[in-house]
Amino acid sequence: MGGIKEVSFSAFVSNLSPAAFACFKVLLDTARDKIVQAGPQGEYEAPLAQLLEESAIGDVEAVASSIKEIIQCRVDVKKGEFQYFYPFLSSVRIEGGLIKYGMFQEIESLLPNYSLPGTG
Repeated sequence: MGGIKEVSFSAFVSNLSPAAFACFKVLLDTARDKIVQAGPQGEYEAPLAQLLEESAIGDVEAVASSIKEIIQCRVDVKKGEFQYFYPFLSSVRIEGGLIKYGMFQEIESLLPNYSLPGTG
């Protein structure tokens, strides 16, 4: 099997509501920053207050609904001649004012070199 030729988060861009996309972006950016600084962590944490502020989501229930939307989307990865579809999150929970989430290793390995189009 060849190397990764293409990665697409287009399902997230086109299918998520604005609030869910903002939530997704906070989770993506938080994980990418931590991976770049210290390598894959396995589990990541984002303060719920930060997510509420940066995504303009009104409350925890709306965050939960946004996370449900995120879970429905898949990351498209083309490796060699094959197309793979991975969920962005392998686990997620809200605990003690933090959103704690994990990602599949395949997704973690892609994040350091990827940014959403138009977002830097």
